[in-house]
Amino acid sequence: MQNRESDKAQWKKVAIAITKDGAISPTHFGDADQFLLAEVCKGKFRILETRPNPVKEMDEEHHGNREKLNKASGIMKGVTIMATGKPSGNFKKMRTEKGKWPIITKMEPDAFLNWLSRSLATLESWFNNPGNIVYKT
Repeated sequence: MQNRESDKAQWKKVAIAITKDGAISPTHFGDADQFLLAEVCKGKFRILETRPNPVKEMDEEHHGNREKLNKASGIMKGVTIMATGKPSGNFKKMRTEKGKWPIITKMEPDAFLNWLSRSLATLESWFNNPGNIVYKT
């Protein structure tokens, strides 16, 4: 029987920006209709839930607004990996201040999660370099 703490440490929580139809969002992460939350570990993944984006309708004076970033951070508690179809001005802040792994992808969510479960070691090595901010698939 596997220790529950060691099982928990192996899984990384993922937030994928998606459209109402469940496709990868072609927008900035914070402008997505909703988020698909999942967990991945080597060779497997599990989908946790889909949640509406509470910051989508928020007015902002300029892209990269700190208030929007803080609200998004609240939704993202425990999330290590975040993915969407378009780069965001907030990605650098999320990477450097929060330790998130921003990823730009055009893959559909299930294909992305499969790829992610096979690529965790590569991504961990890549994100261990502080100069690497955004990974593109």
